[in-house]
Parts: sequence; structure tokens; C-alpha cells
Amino acid sequence: MHNGECTLKAMAIPEVNTDVSQEQQPSGLSGLRSRARRAEHEQEFYLRMLQQHFRPGMVWLDAGCGHTLIPSWLRDAKRIEQGFLEAAKMIVGADIDVPSLAAPSPIRRVACRLEDLCLGNETFDLITCNMVVEHLSAPTRVFAEFFRVLRPGGVVILLTPNIFHWANVVSWATPFWFHRQVLKRLWDREPEDVFPTLYRCNTPARLRGVLEQAGFADETVHLVPGRQRLIQFGPLFYLEYFLYRIALRFPSLREILCAVAQKPLSVPKIHRPGSTETQADPRVCLSGVAPEML
Repeated sequence: MHNGECTLKAMAIPEVNTDVSQEQQPSGLSGLRSRARRAEHEQEFYLRMLQQHFRPGMVWLDAGCGHTLIPSWLRDAKRIEQGFLEAAKMIVGADIDVPSLAAPSPIRRVACRLEDLCLGNETFDLITCNMVVEHLSAPTRVFAEFFRVLRPGGVVILLTPNIFHWANVVSWATPFWFHRQVLKRLWDREPEDVFPTLYRCNTPARLRGVLEQAGFADETVHLVPGRQRLIQFGPLFYLEYFLYRIALRFPSLREILCAVAQKPLSVPKIHRPGSTETQADPRVCLSGVAPEML
């Protein structure tokens, strides 16, 4: 494991100061835009949480996996992702979206609903769920499944929007076709990469409560400011910057929630309803995985 440890040390990225108001910046609109670009993106925060909790030799489930472990636009993304791939014992992605699963990926993937994972009890050391919770119709069932397939002492990391942030209120109040049009126009996101949002577990209290209900302990919900998106949109940017500064002062209005929770070391054996087995065999869904890896 020494090689993996060295690789992980090299993966570290510097923390980005969320409040850069005290740094020397250009004045006027250019200064505001410079501060906005330097603010920490929520995916950078998510990566820091990964690097804090990941250990070499872990078996990792990325729930709602998409195409990559981390966004490809992050600095040194390929090198960082390769470090995770080399250090982990196994990384599995689970998703119900067939086009996402059809795209090339460096990890093993399985098509299944997160509400009913076809994976064995106590199989994983780490579960991540990056910008997926807001799409779940039954988060209570999903978190119960996470708890079931996680080993005692294992960690779950969730990144999801905070419904109290102004942009997420707009998202909640507008129809799905509007989301697709706006995301295509502003950030050139293809319609097939945009999914309906339900926001059924997207307040700090609700997120913490559902994790506790599933059996998790030591839940921490970080309120992440995120980064301003409308830098090139003139008057809209001024409004967004004003709201961003308010959110920095009042954390409950921040854009993103990042929850980290642990499965207790001592928990009763879990049986799925209708099952006579304590341990299911994940190889049913993961063809080609060597038995000694499970």
C-alpha cells in the first residue's frame, strides 16, 4: 500500500479561500469577476472531502456514477482520478441511465436502481453520490441501501444542492423543459445530460434526518457557497454577486450541501426483505470481478 499512499499525497490540491474579499484584486466589475473566478467550486470542495476520507485498498461505490469519478475540467483531473484507480482495491459505478453507462469509463459499472442495489451486504468501504440526491424519488430507501452495502466503519459522501439557495428555488419552481433550455444556452449542456430534480432531501435538517433514519452516525453537513455562474451576463452578475455575499453571511442560504456520515462499527446483521441470505453476491451484477476482490 505504500505506493498508493505516495500517489494520494501527490493528488492533493490546495484549498481555495471562499472569502477573497481581503486579497488585493482589481477594482470595479473586473475585480468582482476576478473574485468570482477564484472562489472555490463545489466540485473542488467535494474532491477535498474525497481526499480526506479515501484510503488505499478501499472498495468504493460511486452511486449515480455518470462518466467519470471527478469532473474532467478540474485541475489535474486525469492524474488525480488515476491515483484513485491505482490505490483503490475496486471501484464500482451504479446508475440507471443507460446512455451514461454506455459511455467509456475507467471503472466497472452496473445498471440498477439506487433504491434496490443488486450488490452484497457490507461490500464497500466508501460510497459517493455526486449531485444525484436531488433527483431521487425515494431518498429514504436509497440511503437504507447505502447503509446495507456499506461495511461497518465505512463512509458515505453526498454532494447535492441546498433548496434554500435562490438558484435552487428557481429550479424547483420552473418546469423541466425550462431547465434544459437554460442549461443548454448558458453552459452548452446537452438535453440528455439534464435530469428532473425533485429536491426531496435537500435541506440540511432533512438530509441529516434521513441519514440518521437509515442508521448512519457522526453526520456532518457542510454548507458550501459554490461559485457564481453568471460572470459574463452583466447586470445579472451584479445581482448574483449580491446574493452570493448574503449567502456567505447566512450559511443556511448557501448553494450546496455536502454530507459526510459513517456507518457505526457495531450494527445488527442486515437482511433484505424476502431474502434468506445475509450476504448477497455482487458478482451477479459485476461480471469479470475476481472472487478474491469481494
